[in-house]
Amino acid sequence: MLDLSNLIPISAVVAVGLFCTKERLEFVRRRDADARKITALKLLVARECELNHWTIKSYVRVVNALKEEAEIEVEEERASFAIIEAASEKLFFRTIQPDGSEGGQMWLPNVHREVLGKYLLDIATLDKDFFDVAEHAYDALAEVQHIQDHIRERENKPGFIDLADYDHGLGEYSLVELNDAKAALNKLYQFCTSHELSNHRLR
Repeated sequence: MLDLSNLIPISAVVAVGLFCTKERLEFVRRRDADARKITALKLLVARECELNHWTIKSYVRVVNALKEEAEIEVEEERASFAIIEAASEKLFFRTIQPDGSEGGQMWLPNVHREVLGKYLLDIATLDKDFFDVAEHAYDALAEVQHIQDHIRERENKPGFIDLADYDHGLGEYSLVELNDAKAALNKLYQFCTSHELSNHRLR
């Protein structure tokens, strides 16, 4: 039998053993740290999904109202709409009935992309599957932001476009994009929590 002690000093064998043990412990430490980080990121992202769930529901109601009024054939019978800024700097979508009376108003919440925007690169380095669903949701929320901007600025539309036509087109386009965004958020939320996205947050 070959006696390795004559070929490799005992100190070298011990050093290699210690190195391998240290590397394994470091690997386990990094793996556990990454797992904790992914868990924390999922909690943050799930919370942002809940915030945006309410945002999307709000904008579906707004664009439905725009679309329904635009489809009324007699212009004098259509309600009109205005964007009102409250003292809190929140924006509200106000309905004004044909007789001039107020028909109610809805809050226009902001789109929330801060968490995804901040941590998307970290997610990409930690978990490819997580990144795939997060990136898709992030892009979908960019479309919701686009819709939000159009609603808030609709009174500044190009003058050559009839307002009713503009509202009808905006409604048709927005409902498709909002439904797609809702589906993307639901997929991301399921990835993070294993539950359907049914809860919403206001803040």
